[in-house]
Amino acid sequence: LHRSVVWHCTSDAEVDDVRTIMGLRSDVIVRPNDTLFTPAAEVSAVSAPPRLLFFGRLAPIKGLDLLLEALREVQKPLTLDIYGPEEDAAYTERCRSLSQATSPEVEVRFLGPLPHERVAATVRGYDLMVAPTASENFGQSIAEGLSVGVPVMVSDVTPWTTVVQPGAGILVPERTAESWAASLNDYLDRSTNARAELKEGALAGFRDWLGHRATGGVLSDLEARVEARQRS
Repeated sequence: LHRSVVWHCTSDAEVDDVRTIMGLRSDVIVRPNDTLFTPAAEVSAVSAPPRLLFFGRLAPIKGLDLLLEALREVQKPLTLDIYGPEEDAAYTERCRSLSQATSPEVEVRFLGPLPHERVAATVRGYDLMVAPTASENFGQSIAEGLSVGVPVMVSDVTPWTTVVQPGAGILVPERTAESWAASLNDYLDRSTNARAELKEGALAGFRDWLGHRATGGVLSDLEARVEARQRS
């Protein structure tokens, strides 16, 4: 059955996964989930103290424990709101324990899953999305943050490096607690104006990324692929 399937992948890494498992001759369309997003008209004002957001599954690959370890080296005021389903109970308990070891200046809240219809309005109110993920094929939450003008702090392990690096976020040099702590402290040392400029850069970077995508959508790509098959 799978020999006639056309696979939709969102990155070259995902193509490699499909062809490793399903065979090198697998027919693949590579198309990001770009049609799912509409950029915000403008960014929200920055907060004092800064409001940080973790948005993803509470599972080891997403790296929340690394972020909480890094926050032990942060002594400046901030709030961190954590949204996401508790996929791994033991891991979630470890993260809750780590959150108790942060500075009194750091407020950490576990807020559970965020319904899809509330994502854009909720995420828009934050100053920085922190994404200590170990790997992303696409990075849906990163796209959702950038699309509403929320810059993203992330390591160089996602397809978003070329968007984040020019000024839409902060690229962390290494995926270690020490490196993340240094990047967090650097962000917190920035002026209100500098943090506002980063938010503007996030929205501009997303619009630029969206502008370079192909027109149509994955279904249009699929239709063209099926027509090409019929002609061959």
